[in-house]
Amino acid sequence: MATQGLKIEFPPVMDLRIASLYLNMSEGRMRALVREEKIKGTKTEQGWEFLKADLDVFNATPRPRAGGGTRTTKDGKAFVVHVVPAKLQGFKDAMAKLEITVENRYDYTKQRAYQLKRKAAKAAAAAKAQPAPVTAVAQPAK
Repeated sequence: MATQGLKIEFPPVMDLRIASLYLNMSEGRMRALVREEKIKGTKTEQGWEFLKADLDVFNATPRPRAGGGTRTTKDGKAFVVHVVPAKLQGFKDAMAKLEITVENRYDYTKQRAYQLKRKAAKAAAAAKAQPAPVTAVAQPAK
C-alpha cells in the first residue's frame, strides 16, 4: 500500500494505541517509557492519555543509539571482524602495518580441553551403565 502524499492528522489528546502509532513504536515500549518517566502520560479510567505536545517534545529530544555490536574498552573501541582461518595470518600482518593489534575473541584451547573432559565423562558414564559380563561357573553334580 503506497502512503506517499498521505497526510494523517493526529488529535491533540491520544490514547496509548494512537500515541504508539504517532511515535512509531510498540505499545509495550510506550508503557516502559512512561514508567521510566521519559514520556508524560496520564492514567485515566479508560486507559492512558497522551498530549500531542508532550509526544512532540519526546520526539525532539535527542537520544543515544544502542551499541550495535561494538564493545568499549579503556583503550577505545573494539570491533569484531570475521576472518577466514586460512587468511588469518595475512590479516594480522596487514593490521600490524597499521599498528592495530589483533587478538582472538575466543580461547579455543579452553574449549578443546572442555570438550575432551566432557567426552571422558560421557565414556565413563557409558562404562558404568553397561552391565558386567556374566560368566557361568559349572557346578559338579553330586
